[in-house]
Amino acid sequence: MIRKFVVCILIFVMAFSSSLSFAEDAEDTYVIYDFTEPEIYWAGENESLDYFAYDDEELAYMGKLYNVNWAKRYGGVSIQGTDLTLNVSSTKKRYLKMIVRVDEIGAQNAFDNFVAYYWYDTDSKDPNSARYINLPKNCAQAISGAEEYITLVLDLGWANEEEKLVTQFRMDIFSSTMDKTAVPTDGARCGEIYIRYIGFFDTMEEAENYELVLPTEVPKTPTPEPSETEQPKQTETTKPAATSGKQQNNDKSGMESMIGIVIGGIVLLAAVAIILIIVLPKRRSGL
Repeated sequence: MIRKFVVCILIFVMAFSSSLSFAEDAEDTYVIYDFTEPEIYWAGENESLDYFAYDDEELAYMGKLYNVNWAKRYGGVSIQGTDLTLNVSSTKKRYLKMIVRVDEIGAQNAFDNFVAYYWYDTDSKDPNSARYINLPKNCAQAISGAEEYITLVLDLGWANEEEKLVTQFRMDIFSSTMDKTAVPTDGARCGEIYIRYIGFFDTMEEAENYELVLPTEVPKTPTPEPSETEQPKQTETTKPAATSGKQQNNDKSGMESMIGIVIGGIVLLAAVAIILIIVLPKRRSGL
Protein backbone atom coordinates (compact mmCIF):
# COMPACT_ATOMS: atom_id res chain seq x y z
CA MET A 1 0.00 0.00 0.00
CA ILE A 2 2.81 2.38 0.91
CA ARG A 3 4.58 1.61 -2.35
CA LYS A 4 1.46 2.48 -4.33
CA PHE A 5 1.05 5.71 -2.40
CA VAL A 6 4.64 6.68 -3.16
CA VAL A 7 4.14 5.92 -6.86
CA CYS A 8 1.07 8.17 -6.92
CA ILE A 9 3.00 10.99 -5.25
CA LEU A 10 5.78 10.64 -7.84
CA ILE A 11 3.24 10.77 -10.67
CA PHE A 12 1.70 13.94 -9.25
CA VAL A 13 5.13 15.59 -8.82
CA MET A 14 6.07 14.73 -12.41
CA ALA A 15 2.78 16.16 -13.67
CA PHE A 16 3.28 19.37 -11.69
CA SER A 17 6.89 19.73 -12.92
CA SER A 18 5.77 19.26 -16.52
CA SER A 19 3.18 22.00 -16.13
CA LEU A 20 5.80 24.40 -14.74
CA SER A 21 8.17 23.56 -17.57
CA PHE A 22 5.45 24.25 -20.12
CA ALA A 23 4.69 27.59 -18.47
CA GLU A 24 8.35 28.58 -18.72
CA ASP A 25 8.51 27.56 -22.38
CA ALA A 26 5.43 29.70 -23.03
CA GLU A 27 7.24 32.86 -21.89
CA ASP A 28 6.44 35.81 -24.11
CA THR A 29 8.79 36.11 -27.07
CA TYR A 30 7.46 39.45 -28.25
CA VAL A 31 5.68 42.58 -27.03
CA ILE A 32 3.32 44.56 -29.28
CA TYR A 33 2.27 48.16 -28.75
CA ASP A 34 -0.92 48.33 -30.78
CA PHE A 35 -1.55 51.78 -32.26
CA THR A 36 -4.78 50.77 -34.02
CA GLU A 37 -6.56 51.61 -30.75
CA PRO A 38 -6.22 54.72 -28.59
CA GLU A 39 -5.15 52.86 -25.41
CA ILE A 40 -1.35 52.88 -25.63
CA TYR A 41 1.75 53.94 -23.72
CA TRP A 42 3.29 56.25 -26.31
CA ALA A 43 3.21 60.01 -26.89
CA GLY A 44 5.23 62.80 -28.45
CA GLU A 45 8.61 63.13 -26.75
CA ASN A 46 8.37 66.90 -26.27
CA GLU A 47 4.86 68.11 -25.54
CA SER A 48 5.60 71.52 -27.10
CA LEU A 49 7.03 70.15 -30.35
CA ASP A 50 5.95 66.57 -30.97
CA TYR A 51 2.33 65.91 -31.85
CA PHE A 52 1.64 62.15 -31.80
CA ALA A 53 -1.95 61.05 -31.24
CA TYR A 54 -4.60 58.59 -32.33
CA ASP A 55 -6.27 59.00 -35.73
CA ASP A 56 -9.51 56.99 -35.77
CA GLU A 57 -9.94 57.21 -39.54
CA GLU A 58 -6.44 55.90 -40.22
CA LEU A 59 -6.52 53.24 -37.46
CA ALA A 60 -3.06 54.41 -36.46
CA TYR A 61 -1.21 57.00 -34.45
CA MET A 62 -0.34 60.12 -36.42
CA GLY A 63 2.68 62.34 -35.91
CA LYS A 64 3.09 65.82 -37.34
CA LEU A 65 6.49 66.27 -39.01
CA TYR A 66 8.21 69.60 -38.50
CA ASN A 67 11.33 71.77 -38.74
CA VAL A 68 12.68 73.54 -35.66
CA ASN A 69 16.13 74.94 -36.23
CA TRP A 70 17.05 75.75 -32.60
CA ALA A 71 16.44 72.11 -31.64
CA LYS A 72 18.20 70.81 -34.79
CA ARG A 73 15.11 68.82 -35.62
CA TYR A 74 14.30 68.62 -39.31
CA GLY A 75 11.51 66.92 -41.22
CA GLY A 76 10.46 64.46 -38.56
CA VAL A 77 9.06 63.78 -35.10
CA SER A 78 10.21 62.27 -31.81
CA ILE A 79 8.03 59.69 -30.03
CA GLN A 80 8.50 58.02 -26.69
CA GLY A 81 7.05 55.09 -24.76
CA THR A 82 6.89 55.27 -20.96
CA ASP A 83 5.94 52.76 -18.26
CA LEU A 84 7.05 49.94 -20.54
CA THR A 85 7.89 46.39 -19.44
CA LEU A 86 10.52 45.28 -21.96
CA ASN A 87 12.78 42.54 -20.62
CA VAL A 88 15.71 42.76 -23.03
CA SER A 89 19.05 41.05 -23.59
CA SER A 90 21.20 40.04 -26.54
CA THR A 91 18.55 37.38 -27.29
CA LYS A 92 15.38 39.02 -25.90
CA LYS A 93 13.26 41.68 -27.62
CA ARG A 94 16.17 42.40 -29.94
CA TYR A 95 14.26 43.19 -33.13
CA LEU A 96 12.05 46.26 -33.44
CA LYS A 97 9.29 46.20 -36.04
CA MET A 98 7.11 49.09 -37.20
CA ILE A 99 4.28 49.32 -39.70
CA VAL A 100 4.55 52.90 -40.96
CA ARG A 101 3.66 55.25 -43.80
CA VAL A 102 3.71 58.98 -44.56
CA ASP A 103 1.38 61.28 -46.47
CA GLU A 104 2.23 62.92 -49.80
CA ILE A 105 4.10 65.81 -48.21
CA GLY A 106 5.81 63.65 -45.59
CA ALA A 107 7.12 61.38 -48.32
CA GLN A 108 9.45 64.19 -49.43
CA ASN A 109 11.50 64.08 -46.20
CA ALA A 110 14.77 62.13 -46.24
CA PHE A 111 14.40 60.39 -42.83
CA ASP A 112 18.17 59.86 -42.77
CA ASN A 113 18.72 60.81 -39.13
CA PHE A 114 17.20 58.08 -36.95
CA VAL A 115 18.29 57.82 -33.32
CA ALA A 116 16.94 55.49 -30.60
CA TYR A 117 17.36 55.88 -26.84
CA TYR A 118 16.35 53.75 -23.88
CA TRP A 119 16.31 53.77 -20.08
CA TYR A 120 16.51 50.81 -17.70
CA ASP A 121 14.20 50.72 -14.70
CA THR A 122 17.13 51.72 -12.47
CA ASP A 123 18.03 54.78 -14.57
CA SER A 124 16.96 58.33 -13.87
CA LYS A 125 14.47 59.22 -16.61
CA ASP A 126 15.94 62.61 -17.47
CA PRO A 127 17.31 63.03 -21.05
CA ASN A 128 20.92 63.16 -19.83
CA SER A 129 20.63 59.60 -18.51
CA ALA A 130 19.51 58.19 -21.86
CA ARG A 131 21.38 55.23 -23.34
CA TYR A 132 21.98 55.15 -27.09
CA ILE A 133 21.39 52.27 -29.48
CA ASN A 134 24.09 51.88 -32.08
CA LEU A 135 22.06 52.01 -35.29
CA PRO A 136 22.98 53.52 -38.69
CA LYS A 137 21.48 57.01 -38.95
CA ASN A 138 19.91 56.11 -42.31
CA CYS A 139 18.28 52.86 -41.10
CA ALA A 140 14.79 54.39 -41.42
CA GLN A 141 15.38 55.95 -44.84
CA ALA A 142 12.88 53.54 -46.40
CA ILE A 143 10.09 55.68 -44.91
CA SER A 144 10.94 58.40 -47.44
CA GLY A 145 8.47 58.08 -50.31
CA ALA A 146 6.39 55.44 -48.50
CA GLU A 147 2.83 56.68 -49.00
CA GLU A 148 1.60 53.11 -48.49
CA TYR A 149 2.32 51.15 -45.30
CA ILE A 150 5.72 49.49 -45.19
CA THR A 151 7.37 47.15 -42.70
CA LEU A 152 10.53 48.37 -41.01
CA VAL A 153 12.57 45.89 -38.95
CA LEU A 154 15.65 47.05 -37.00
CA ASP A 155 18.18 44.96 -35.09
CA LEU A 156 18.63 46.76 -31.78
CA GLY A 157 21.53 44.48 -30.87
CA TRP A 158 21.20 44.77 -27.11
CA ALA A 159 24.71 44.37 -25.70
CA ASN A 160 23.74 42.95 -22.29
CA GLU A 161 23.89 39.18 -21.92
CA GLU A 162 21.74 39.20 -18.78
CA GLU A 163 18.10 40.21 -19.00
CA LYS A 164 17.35 43.81 -17.99
CA LEU A 165 14.12 45.80 -17.80
CA VAL A 166 13.64 48.74 -20.17
CA THR A 167 10.87 51.05 -18.99
CA GLN A 168 11.32 53.95 -21.41
CA PHE A 169 12.13 53.94 -25.13
CA ARG A 170 12.41 56.87 -27.52
CA MET A 171 12.77 57.20 -31.28
CA ASP A 172 13.86 60.36 -33.10
CA ILE A 173 12.71 59.96 -36.69
CA PHE A 174 14.21 62.98 -38.46
CA SER A 175 16.06 64.16 -41.54
CA SER A 176 19.72 65.18 -41.24
CA THR A 177 19.44 68.75 -42.59
CA MET A 178 16.70 71.24 -43.37
CA ASP A 179 17.37 71.12 -47.10
CA LYS A 180 16.41 67.43 -47.04
CA THR A 181 12.92 68.15 -45.75
CA ALA A 182 9.61 68.56 -47.57
CA VAL A 183 9.39 72.27 -46.70
CA PRO A 184 12.91 73.64 -46.04
CA THR A 185 11.82 76.53 -43.82
CA ASP A 186 12.29 76.95 -40.08
CA GLY A 187 9.04 76.25 -38.23
CA ALA A 188 7.40 74.63 -41.25
CA ARG A 189 5.06 71.65 -41.18
CA CYS A 190 6.56 68.81 -43.21
CA GLY A 191 3.69 66.37 -43.55
CA GLU A 192 2.40 63.51 -41.42
CA ILE A 193 3.57 60.05 -40.38
CA TYR A 194 1.29 57.14 -39.41
CA ILE A 195 2.32 54.15 -37.30
CA ARG A 196 0.07 51.09 -36.85
CA TYR A 197 2.18 49.33 -34.24
CA ILE A 198 5.62 48.98 -32.72
CA GLY A 199 6.76 45.49 -31.72
CA PHE A 200 9.82 44.03 -30.01
CA PHE A 201 10.69 40.43 -30.93
CA ASP A 202 13.25 37.84 -29.82
CA THR A 203 14.10 36.75 -33.37
CA MET A 204 14.06 38.17 -36.87
CA GLU A 205 11.83 35.31 -37.99
CA GLU A 206 9.18 36.19 -35.42
CA ALA A 207 9.33 39.84 -36.42
CA GLU A 208 8.93 39.05 -40.11
CA ASN A 209 6.06 36.59 -39.57
CA TYR A 210 3.96 38.63 -37.14
CA GLU A 211 0.81 40.21 -38.57
CA LEU A 212 -1.56 42.53 -36.74
CA VAL A 213 -5.30 42.03 -37.26
CA LEU A 214 -7.01 45.40 -37.62
CA PRO A 215 -10.03 46.06 -35.38
CA THR A 216 -13.44 46.08 -37.07
CA GLU A 217 -14.71 48.94 -34.92
CA VAL A 218 -12.72 51.72 -33.33
CA PRO A 219 -14.16 54.26 -30.87
CA LYS A 220 -14.18 57.81 -32.13
CA THR A 221 -11.92 59.75 -29.81
CA PRO A 222 -11.10 63.20 -31.13
CA THR A 223 -7.75 64.51 -29.91
CA PRO A 224 -6.86 68.19 -29.59
CA GLU A 225 -4.45 69.56 -32.15
CA PRO A 226 -2.31 72.67 -31.86
CA SER A 227 -3.61 75.59 -33.89
CA GLU A 228 -2.00 76.31 -37.24
CA THR A 229 -0.74 79.65 -36.00
CA GLU A 230 0.76 78.34 -32.78
CA GLN A 231 4.56 78.50 -32.80
CA PRO A 232 6.60 75.81 -31.05
CA LYS A 233 8.00 76.95 -27.72
CA GLN A 234 11.69 76.65 -27.04
CA THR A 235 11.73 74.22 -24.13
CA GLU A 236 14.01 71.53 -22.92
CA THR A 237 13.34 67.96 -23.99
CA THR A 238 11.07 66.55 -21.33
CA LYS A 239 9.41 63.29 -20.37
CA PRO A 240 5.71 63.32 -21.27
CA ALA A 241 3.05 62.25 -18.86
CA ALA A 242 2.38 58.53 -19.05
CA THR A 243 -0.70 57.70 -21.08
CA SER A 244 -3.14 54.99 -20.16
CA GLY A 245 -3.13 52.08 -22.49
CA LYS A 246 -2.90 48.47 -23.52
CA GLN A 247 0.34 46.57 -23.86
CA GLN A 248 -0.07 43.27 -25.64
CA ASN A 249 2.31 40.59 -24.42
CA ASN A 250 2.12 37.82 -27.02
CA ASP A 251 -1.68 37.61 -26.63
CA LYS A 252 -1.11 36.92 -22.96
CA SER A 253 -4.66 36.11 -21.94
CA GLY A 254 -4.95 33.49 -24.69
CA MET A 255 -1.64 31.95 -23.69
CA GLU A 256 -2.67 31.80 -20.03
CA SER A 257 -5.90 30.05 -21.01
CA MET A 258 -3.97 27.47 -23.03
CA ILE A 259 -1.58 26.88 -20.11
CA GLY A 260 -4.56 26.40 -17.80
CA ILE A 261 -6.08 23.81 -20.15
CA VAL A 262 -2.80 21.89 -20.40
CA ILE A 263 -2.27 21.91 -16.63
CA GLY A 264 -5.86 20.78 -16.13
CA GLY A 265 -5.31 17.91 -18.54
CA ILE A 266 -2.14 16.83 -16.75
CA VAL A 267 -3.86 16.88 -13.35
CA LEU A 268 -6.74 14.87 -14.80
CA LEU A 269 -4.32 12.22 -16.09
CA ALA A 270 -2.68 12.08 -12.66
CA ALA A 271 -6.09 11.57 -11.04
CA VAL A 272 -6.89 8.73 -13.46
CA ALA A 273 -3.56 7.11 -12.64
CA ILE A 274 -4.32 7.30 -8.90
CA ILE A 275 -7.70 5.68 -9.48
CA LEU A 276 -6.17 2.88 -11.55
CA ILE A 277 -3.36 2.21 -9.10
CA ILE A 278 -5.14 2.54 -5.73
CA VAL A 279 -8.91 2.79 -5.92
CA LEU A 280 -9.76 0.00 -8.39
CA PRO A 281 -7.39 -2.63 -6.91
CA LYS A 282 -8.77 -1.82 -3.43
CA ARG A 283 -12.35 -2.32 -4.59
CA ARG A 284 -11.47 -5.60 -6.31
CA SER A 285 -9.76 -6.90 -3.21
CA GLY A 286 -12.92 -6.18 -1.24
CA LEU A 287 -15.09 -8.22 -3.58
